[in-house]
Amino acid sequence: MIAIVHWNQQARDDYMDIVDYFVDNGWDMAAINFRKNVREKIDSICKFPGSGRPTKEFKNVRYALVDKHRRMYYKYGADSLTLLAFFDARQHPSKSPF
Repeated sequence: MIAIVHWNQQARDDYMDIVDYFVDNGWDMAAINFRKNVREKIDSICKFPGSGRPTKEFKNVRYALVDKHRRMYYKYGADSLTLLAFFDARQHPSKSPF
C-alpha cells in the first residue's frame, strides 16, 4: 500500500482550475462531488496502484477515471504516488498531457 501522495504543479493547477470552474459557474455540488471523487480515487489507487490504465506513450504513466469525463494521470513507486495531471476527455486527444 502506498503511503505518500505527491501532487506535481500541473496536477495542482488542473485540479484547482476544475474546482474554480465549477464554483465560478455556481455549480457548488459539482465541485464538492469532484473533490470527493478525486479523494476516493486516490485512496483506491494507493491500495491498488496498478489498477489504472497505462498510457500509450509512457508505460510508467497510468490514468484513472475520476468521473464521466475526467482522467487523473499518475505514476507510482514502491511507497509513493505522484499525481501528474487531470484531463477532460471531451477535448481532442492531441491535447492530452500523456
